[in-house]
Amino acid sequence: MSQTDRELSLKIYQFLCNIVGTEEVVQTRRKRFCAFDSVLRILNFTVISSGSKAEGLDLNGSDYDQMCIYHLVKVYENKETVSSSEKNTPIVMDISDTKPGFTKLKLYEQRHMYHINQWRESVNGETYISSKLFREHELPGNMIIHGPCQSLPGDYYDMARCLRCEEWITPAHQWVFRSRSTWPDHRLVMSVIKEGVLFVPIGCKGSLNEDLEWRISFSMAEKQLIFSFSHTQLLCYALLKIILKDIIKGKHGDLICSYFLKTILFWVFEESRPSDWHPDENNFKASNNLVYEQYQIRLKFFKAGLYSDAISAWSLLASLFYKQKRFHECIDIINYTLSKCTLDKIVLPCNSLPVQTYFKKVKEAVGLLLTCKHLIIGEVLFTKPYYLLPVELFPLIQKGFAKCVCIIPAVVFLNMLSFLCVYHSGDNRGKLNALRDLELIIRERYFILPCYKEKVIHCFQIAKSMM
Repeated sequence: MSQTDRELSLKIYQFLCNIVGTEEVVQTRRKRFCAFDSVLRILNFTVISSGSKAEGLDLNGSDYDQMCIYHLVKVYENKETVSSSEKNTPIVMDISDTKPGFTKLKLYEQRHMYHINQWRESVNGETYISSKLFREHELPGNMIIHGPCQSLPGDYYDMARCLRCEEWITPAHQWVFRSRSTWPDHRLVMSVIKEGVLFVPIGCKGSLNEDLEWRISFSMAEKQLIFSFSHTQLLCYALLKIILKDIIKGKHGDLICSYFLKTILFWVFEESRPSDWHPDENNFKASNNLVYEQYQIRLKFFKAGLYSDAISAWSLLASLFYKQKRFHECIDIINYTLSKCTLDKIVLPCNSLPVQTYFKKVKEAVGLLLTCKHLIIGEVLFTKPYYLLPVELFPLIQKGFAKCVCIIPAVVFLNMLSFLCVYHSGDNRGKLNALRDLELIIRERYFILPCYKEKVIHCFQIAKSMM
């Protein structure tokens, strides 16, 4: 970027800050709505502010929405997950004959029918909650129905009463496990899935069961993701909203909604580096040697790691390529590294006398460094904040297998990484072959010490759940 372009970028940044607000102003707006939500009390409901204003934007046409979560009904993904001690009315998802993103909500037990009596509808002997009856229930005289919401005329305030599932439902698991750059990080992903999902009372337009269907909403997840934006990212989001409001809508009406823009930005931010989103994008300055210096330091460690054992450093390099979505290069490294895992190699710690004798003879012949480089099969170590650990394997940390260091047998890790590469490449046959190879290695305990038995089984379960 030239000096002229950099100065222009900074001027645009400052101009947008004058329109949208500084980072401090945006934070103050958000805190105001969070405080409002914490003190507002509505019987049997939890209120969550949403819409542009709750996101910290106060532009011309910015709206304020409320999500009102009904407490006395709790949604579960399937019958097996319903808690036997559940105090609220349990409702189970029924996605049969529904489009993706929609579901029907079925009463789990008839003894709870009185809780939903005003919204229930019977179909083929089963009791469902009608989305139509739910959204129209107790509609105030000064409000109208607008989509799933009860709204004031003018589109400045929408209130959507909704139901909540505290689980992160199966259809959304791919978002958790898919390959991404560095945003959102593991901590944010875990925080998002902890909130679960919502169900808003609107069916798929034109569906035969439209009045019974509910739309699955990730509003709480989207709000957390937007709150994690840098101020530069938020200004880009606001700029798109301004263009939509002042230019696109004037010529093309409601051809595009702001939700589309938000989704596009989520994809862009997920696939780009945080360093790309600065007011002047100064990470390419000639005077900025920090990135280069950090790269040189890491490169030295990597070169040193090549002598620690036969495959650990190569495994980390493969993981680096995987995190950058360079799946073909990653597979090439995996295949090369696995070719080094021959039966003449030694797994540490392995202290049998024949193995010690063999190691001593080789060391006397070629020296310690070359012996370790060519003879030892070590584990793959990931330390906090686990930058090189594939996000799909973060459940190993959740499961308690790791505190500060996550250790995985190298051969298992490489085969798991091979599965992830073909999974994201859309190679269905490759997925089956990779899963079979992983299962065979675990069953035969190929370079796997007994202490890692539970961990490697969990790795296999993660891969199997992605099929």
